[in-house]
Amino acid sequence: MDMRSINIFLGTVCLVTLIVILASGCTGSTPPSQDAINAANSSAESLFTSFNTGDYQQFSGHFSDAMKRGLNESVFSDMRSQIQDKYGNYTSKTLADSFADTPYNDFRYECKFEKGSLRIRLVMNGTDLSTVEGLWFPHGI
Repeated sequence: MDMRSINIFLGTVCLVTLIVILASGCTGSTPPSQDAINAANSSAESLFTSFNTGDYQQFSGHFSDAMKRGLNESVFSDMRSQIQDKYGNYTSKTLADSFADTPYNDFRYECKFEKGSLRIRLVMNGTDLSTVEGLWFPHGI
C-alpha cells in the first residue's frame, strides 16, 4: 500500500468518525467523567507505546471491531514508519482537551516524541469506556 492510499484511507476513517460525532449532536460542552478519562488515558498509553514496540496487538487491543477493520496491521506498520521517521520514539502524553456527548467521548492528546510533538485525537465509546472508536492526527503525521 503506498503512502497516498494510506493517507486517503486514514482520512476516510477520520471523516466517517467525524460525521458520526457531528450527527450525534456533539456540542463539546460536557466534560467526560473521571472514569472515562482514566479509561482513555490507559487505552491511549497502550496505543501510543505501540508506536515504539511495533506491536499491532497492543496498538489495536482497545479498538472497536470497525476500527480493527479500518486500521489493519499493514496500515499500522506504514503509520508507525512515518511516525518513527519523523518523530522517533513516543515518550509521554498530556491530555490537552476532552469532551463528552452520548455516545462518544473525545480526547485530544499532546504527545511528546524524541524529535518533537504530535497531536493525536482519540474518540472513545461513551458506554464501553476503554474502546477506541476513532483515531487521527489533526495536523497530519
